[in-house]
Amino acid sequence: MRSAGTFTETASLKRLDGDAAPFGFDSSSQRLIQCRALIRRRRIVGDSLGFHLCQAPAMDILLDLYLAAFEGRVTYVWQSCVAANIPVSSAHRKVTDLIAKGYIERAGAMSDKRLASIQLSARGRAALDKLMDRLVQA
Repeated sequence: MRSAGTFTETASLKRLDGDAAPFGFDSSSQRLIQCRALIRRRRIVGDSLGFHLCQAPAMDILLDLYLAAFEGRVTYVWQSCVAANIPVSSAHRKVTDLIAKGYIERAGAMSDKRLASIQLSARGRAALDKLMDRLVQA
């Protein structure tokens, strides 16, 4: 039986695809566990090697927004720069790129970009759901 994230060996249910899913954990729970594990691993690598050597700020921003969606929290660009370990100016550029690609969208006060929150778009959510599902199955 596979174990994912923080769970231990537990009773399991057979999914339609034949894989065992831990009892009591639906796909949303498994996605959340995978997202948190991926964020934790990215931090470990950054702490160990230095964030400047293993930058993937767009991915870090997407993961933070995915987690924010699960937690029901509003996220602003400055919070994304913290999540991605990059300066605010770089975070603004990455956010602009991700908006252009359709993965995230701005919400809130559009006249003042400092007050505008950002969130995953439907396309971004679907892409990260698919990624987390593949990680669960790995």
